[in-house]
Amino acid sequence: MKYILSIPIFYPVQVVAEAQDKIKHINTAASGPVEVTAIFQVLAALIFIIILIIAMAWGYKRYGYKSFSNGSLMKIVGAISLGGKEKAVLLQIGDDQVLLGVSPGYVRKIHDIKEPVKPQENSDSSSFVSRLNIELQKVLGK
Repeated sequence: MKYILSIPIFYPVQVVAEAQDKIKHINTAASGPVEVTAIFQVLAALIFIIILIIAMAWGYKRYGYKSFSNGSLMKIVGAISLGGKEKAVLLQIGDDQVLLGVSPGYVRKIHDIKEPVKPQENSDSSSFVSRLNIELQKVLGK
């Protein structure tokens, strides 16, 4: 029979027979039991990656993007949230200070402050809020 398969006409038959033997070998190897440790390793890696992504998103949301240029001419003196997505920002540009209203897709200048607000070193956010309320009352004339 080997002599007949060695005739060039039967080469495709021989190739198909060898391929079927290889497929049988692969199928028997793949159908073997999967080790439990391999499953735990894959699950542990997946959980680690998900936790890493969540931690990075939390860190970015918590600390935001910080610019490390100390020689900047513009500085944010303070900010206060006015609603879900709106906030008031006190911006210092050189010696001038500007109060801005910031919302998604829109920034509006509310007022130029004549007497610049000096930030205190150990001030909490409530002092900024009170100072901002005083400035807003001056602007609105109430």
